[in-house]
Amino acid sequence: GGAYAEALSAADASLARAAAARSGEQGRLAVGRLARMAELTRTLDETLLVAADGRWCRPPRGPELNLRRSPVLAAALRALVGARQDAGGGASRVALQAAIWPGERMSAASARNRLDVAVSKLRQKGLELCITTDVAAYGLTGPLLSVPSR
Repeated sequence: GGAYAEALSAADASLARAAAARSGEQGRLAVGRLARMAELTRTLDETLLVAADGRWCRPPRGPELNLRRSPVLAAALRALVGARQDAGGGASRVALQAAIWPGERMSAASARNRLDVAVSKLRQKGLELCITTDVAAYGLTGPLLSVPSR
């Protein structure tokens, strides 16, 4: 919904007008480019976009989330993205804890609680459909694109 839906609707309307008004090879090429742009926009709308440094992300069909003031959440998101890119799956609780709080000593119960709280906060911020959980690991699901930090 929102701005993406409006942009897609406008692109579709432009595409229809171009198709109706243009004829010939140049018109067909322009219509083809517009159609590819609209499809790319639809694809990106369904993709979790994550800054390489984890400081912002945009969930599918959602608003951009600013994690600059939440270094723990940014580290958790970076670790989840890294696990997905490296192994194609999730990250164990132990691996996530080491990535989020490197070198920090804590009890197993405290580590488990802190990790659960961090993941819960990411879900509350809009990533509830993107984060998977099983007994021993967390992961990211769906299309994912890591983009340069800004």
